[in-house]
Amino acid sequence: PWPRHYLRFETIGFAVPVWAGTRPYQGLPFQWSCDVETAPGVWHSQGFLADAQGDPRRAFATRLLAALGRTGCVFAYNAGFERNRIRELAQRFDDLREALEALLPRIVDLFQVARTHYYHPSQAGSWSAKTVFGILAPELHVERLARRVEGAPLLAFAQSLQRGLPADERERLRSALQDHGRRRTEALRRMVALFEAAT
Repeated sequence: PWPRHYLRFETIGFAVPVWAGTRPYQGLPFQWSCDVETAPGVWHSQGFLADAQGDPRRAFATRLLAALGRTGCVFAYNAGFERNRIRELAQRFDDLREALEALLPRIVDLFQVARTHYYHPSQAGSWSAKTVFGILAPELHVERLARRVEGAPLLAFAQSLQRGLPADERERLRSALQDHGRRRTEALRRMVALFEAAT
């Protein structure tokens, strides 16, 4: 049923913590991307990307709750990742615990649907998001950032936090991360459309 939400998280684990109260290599969520389908073919995109103003987890959680609302399924791929990050946020913020935990049963794991009902020879046994998204929507290039930005999203994010980074360079990195998130949620939408067409 609608509304439908297509969700993807990004996390980072700093060897040397940059935010107070965090541990070395702790997996910290810094970005979420979400496409919301309010009716068939009616879309809008939302997202959150941390900045250099300190620990982003509370803002990450509150903005996520606002985006997902109280109703509708939440599609994710290999959703244990998103569920575990949500549980960690619920443990950290007592006042948000109930609302965050209410999200968990709404999450539909497309990885499990794909494992049961889909296979393409080009997967060569791999069920990673990179592989499956690359087969379903090769033109989206979900495995990479923008052409002018090298490395994984977490590296681009870490670079964007560097002191003294020129404003235009920081904005270039942030724009690449936001675009990357939109392409990944678009791949989730393509996956659901394929599964529905096959039923």
